[in-house]
Amino acid sequence: MIYQEYDSPEEVKTIIKKYFDWCKTATDYVSVTKHTAKRVPHVPTPSGVCLTLNISPSTYKKMSSGDMGQDFADVIEWARTYIKEVLLSGAACGQYVASFVDRMLQNNDDPEWVDRKIVKNEGGDSDYSKLKDDELESLIEDMQKTVAERKKGVKLKVVDGKKA
Repeated sequence: MIYQEYDSPEEVKTIIKKYFDWCKTATDYVSVTKHTAKRVPHVPTPSGVCLTLNISPSTYKKMSSGDMGQDFADVIEWARTYIKEVLLSGAACGQYVASFVDRMLQNNDDPEWVDRKIVKNEGGDSDYSKLKDDELESLIEDMQKTVAERKKGVKLKVVDGKKA
């Protein structure tokens, strides 16, 4: 794989800022509890920074350690601080699972650590990847209806685990 090379820390910071801005507006993950759904912003991660910059995790580590100059190290430190703030504020308000945030922060310097986004899911973790397309579409439709009903203030009656 061919990775990008950068001469300017300012260019790196500009690209990372665009990634962080995208994370604020991208709502591609859905948190599902028993009868609710909500979209949450995409969580910025060190591996997301690597992908955005088209650099390897080892290059990220070199930038972070100062091997490529203190200016690059300062940019990566700024990015790590931003990621930490997003994670901590998300955990504090219940948007993200606090124990996951704790593990992620412990591994924040290592973009090779498995990045997974786990949003608060009081119904337990579910593996939606095992669902067939039509089952997933049906689940999404049900969630959208539930959200619309909740916005209208309609209380849901549940019988044997199904909406009545």
